[in-house]
Amino acid sequence: MTELIVLELLAGIFLLLPLLRSLIKKLWGIDGLVWLPVLALGIIIAIFPVYGFRPECIPLLIYGIVFNIANISQIISLIAHLHNDDFREWRLGLTSFLIILLVCVLGIGLFFLPGDDTGLISQGVSSVTAYDGDRQEKFFLRIYGPAGESDGKTQRPILILAPPITLSISAVDQLSAALRDGGFTVISYSRENFDFPAIDQKGKFYWPSLPFLINLFRAGTQGRYSVAANTIGRSLESERGEDIRFLLDYIKRHRGIPGYAEERGENGWNCIFAAGYGAAGAALLSLAGDSDFVAQNPSLRGIIAVESPPLSILKGNDPVPGETPPRNANWFHFLRLGITGWVADIGNRKITGMGNIPGMGIPACFIVSDRIQLSKYQDDRYAGLLRVFHAAKGPAILAAISGAGILDYSDIPKKYPIYSFLSPGKDRNIQADTANVPGEDDSAPATALLMKNFIVSVLEGTDFPVRKGVYIETIGDWNLLKNKDILDQ
Repeated sequence: MTELIVLELLAGIFLLLPLLRSLIKKLWGIDGLVWLPVLALGIIIAIFPVYGFRPECIPLLIYGIVFNIANISQIISLIAHLHNDDFREWRLGLTSFLIILLVCVLGIGLFFLPGDDTGLISQGVSSVTAYDGDRQEKFFLRIYGPAGESDGKTQRPILILAPPITLSISAVDQLSAALRDGGFTVISYSRENFDFPAIDQKGKFYWPSLPFLINLFRAGTQGRYSVAANTIGRSLESERGEDIRFLLDYIKRHRGIPGYAEERGENGWNCIFAAGYGAAGAALLSLAGDSDFVAQNPSLRGIIAVESPPLSILKGNDPVPGETPPRNANWFHFLRLGITGWVADIGNRKITGMGNIPGMGIPACFIVSDRIQLSKYQDDRYAGLLRVFHAAKGPAILAAISGAGILDYSDIPKKYPIYSFLSPGKDRNIQADTANVPGEDDSAPATALLMKNFIVSVLEGTDFPVRKGVYIETIGDWNLLKNKDILDQ
């Protein structure tokens, strides 16, 4: 990340010098300083396609855009060879404020830069492009298999890991590698025109459209309150559900995946688990409650939903009755009533309760933030999730690491620390005992250990070790060394 630090500092200096021009008389005659904000904005914009989406640079980008808009008159005067010394009239207070604001936005960009390289892991990872002909969708798969060539006899559980739509594969890359090192073959992916961003085998980024991103934001922020936003969230969950179906079929058709064979081994390890974040995890909860799906996929032994409050189980109030136009109304009258009625319907339709709750028929693991211990989150964000958990027909376990925020069960705390800072857990910092897992302060190994414990417990019937700082609640029969009810904390 040294290059990013240099680029941000360079952009900051280019933005600072025109501000200092009004204070330092020796700089008054250097008209070329007018172009420095343009160069600074170019540097900031170039960071995103080269280094991917860097949220900590957004404040600096906004500052650069506003600064250049305010600087247009200076540039026009310079191009037209006109004398413009308006900068001399800048008041000391305004200049000081702009400099302090620049230091703040630059400080955010530098302070929240990740300490390590944020590129995708390449060692032990094979990249494949898969095409779903039925839906006309392209998938960029990343398969984290055992080191070296597979002998075709080694049996490893296969874990489908569906990433969050936002940040996509980059948010679960190190987690996937940690799970691979723990004895699993991990299949993760990003989907073109859906994930933000999708990344192909060559590292090329594919970004979805702006309207899609706006809908994604609406579903994430208003999906539990507004029927219109909830409809968008349902669609996202449905799309992720179809992704899971496609990947299960893909595994059946491609026997070259390390650790997979048509018949299950004697120790039961030759099987599939599926984990999902956000909409993908919610889709898994619905699929696990579909008896036909469970019957058609006997190799799927369990599911893991990471921070996945389901939107599809929520229901809203009835549509608002619209005004009936008179018989002799013209087309404009019909159009006006149609538009106003549609807008009023969207504005008035709210989420009022829950509909059908899926009864999961296979083992399930719910991994959530420790905020779930707070009553306001139990009654809001996690209300639907808890209903699904308690309706489970098979064994289910709910786990939270003390201090884990909503985004902390992934690579995000290391790669995008500003997100983790903005959505902390109740106890702020992750405090799980991740003994025998490298990087004790890293959330990816802690999450990998939770997932591995669940999978091993399902396959081998062994004790589920509850470590220090991990809160557990269970449904059904589990072998627990120590049981703690998360809702009683």
